[in-house]
Amino acid sequence: MTKIIPRNTTLLTSKSEVFSTAADGQTSVEINVLLAVGKGTGKKQDITITGVSTLPKDEVDKTVQEAKKFAKEVKEKRDAIDTKNQAESVVYQTEKQLKELGGKVPPPVKEKVETKLKELKDAISVGSTQTIKDAMASLNQEVMQLGQSLYGQPGSLVGQGQEEKEQEHPLHNPLLSPYKMGNFLLSHRVVLAPLTRQRSFNNIPQPHAILYYSQRTSKGGLLISEAAGVSDTAQGYPFTPGIWTKEQVEAWKPIVDAVHAKGGIFFCQIWHVGRVSNQGFQPKGQAPISSTDKSLTNGVDVAQFSPPRKLRTDEIPQIVNDFRLAARNAMGAGFDGIEIHGANGYLVEQFLKDQINDRTDKYGGSLENRCRFALEIVEAIVNEIGAGRVGIRLSPFANYMESGDSNPKALGLYMAESLNKYGILYCHMLEPRVKTVGEKFECPDMLLPMRKAFKGTFIDSGGYDREDGMRAVAENHADLVAYGRLFLANPDLPRRFELNAPLNKYSSETFCIPDPVVGYVDYPFLEETNA
Repeated sequence: MTKIIPRNTTLLTSKSEVFSTAADGQTSVEINVLLAVGKGTGKKQDITITGVSTLPKDEVDKTVQEAKKFAKEVKEKRDAIDTKNQAESVVYQTEKQLKELGGKVPPPVKEKVETKLKELKDAISVGSTQTIKDAMASLNQEVMQLGQSLYGQPGSLVGQGQEEKEQEHPLHNPLLSPYKMGNFLLSHRVVLAPLTRQRSFNNIPQPHAILYYSQRTSKGGLLISEAAGVSDTAQGYPFTPGIWTKEQVEAWKPIVDAVHAKGGIFFCQIWHVGRVSNQGFQPKGQAPISSTDKSLTNGVDVAQFSPPRKLRTDEIPQIVNDFRLAARNAMGAGFDGIEIHGANGYLVEQFLKDQINDRTDKYGGSLENRCRFALEIVEAIVNEIGAGRVGIRLSPFANYMESGDSNPKALGLYMAESLNKYGILYCHMLEPRVKTVGEKFECPDMLLPMRKAFKGTFIDSGGYDREDGMRAVAENHADLVAYGRLFLANPDLPRRFELNAPLNKYSSETFCIPDPVVGYVDYPFLEETNA
């Protein structure tokens, strides 16, 4: 019979020895405890599932009870270790960067940073986990102030000659400061935004995507994949990947592995395009589905749009379930988490926005009703994979694909506050941008109320350049900044931001062509351009 190693047992061993809970020649014992909830009664009950073994039921029950008893203790120990590791990394980086900046740091500012550094060191030595977290937060505030003083004042590094700019360092570039996003420790705050590239033949990710994502991976960097369809009705563009079949899941695995091999954190964006489709993409040539039967008329995209069919109320739970299964499949492919695509005029936003949603059932009319579908998807996925692996992308102020709203601020705030109930990892919002001169955009900071309302990690995106991103983080308008076109054309974007190096220009003509090389994996790295 398999003997389980008792809790807190000390095993004297060399690195070459292997221990198992299973005796030689026996399979190991796997015990899973699931929470079952009755849909009708709401009654909750734990269900224990064990692998095939000869372990008696009383031993299984004893093990389960012991695991429950010590669950809080284990979580606290893990949190303490993670916090201490992060704090030690912050101390090392800050000291290193202060030394490299030397006399460029104003003495009063340097003194404040050094004081907070000492407090953090003391906390690491003798303080509690919460004391260390508080000390890290205090140090981070001083570092942010230092960043503002270095790049925001007359005579600072920003605005001086190129030779001086190239010596800029992460300490005064907030984009390059570390950040703890839930259980993920990020080494910088430059995120690869989800970018549809239309190079997945037959809706299956191709091997050339391995190089594409690997090129844009840095250790501790966050990447969000191109949108992957949740079902065969979710498609609206040619050559976009899916995540609803076993073949698709298997095709994603080597891509995810390549990102992980370089130390990256990889989230899969999952979507349903809704009415942004035509019958040619739909199974059996049926009409695309949506919250409405109003046709999309702008015709700005390559796709030609067929009149949609309004979903019946009783059909909506199936679509919610498609998202849940897609999230499960993403975990099966090895992704670290998922991002629900709730922006850009696609199906989720077709329910959120009152310019599109003309329903009279519980999914239409009031703000609460229009947000119901999105929040049901969030709840289903949180229950499936855990809140710490779930993000959502929203664009309350956008009017893409005729998806305007009469009160976008109220919509954004309601969603931000409602998402807090589920404790999801992050909210990724698109900042409305106002074009001024050439390719330069100004940001009116309209997402600030949502940033303040949402309690998790807040990701900003929408036409940011290096300076915009630095300012957004330094002024606490965002925790992370997602870059699309700049990251597409500069696979080593975080490194270029660190050095303030010139950027490759992107070619919009090659954004969505089927070529596996041109405009996809042939953008040069900084070392290649300087060779």
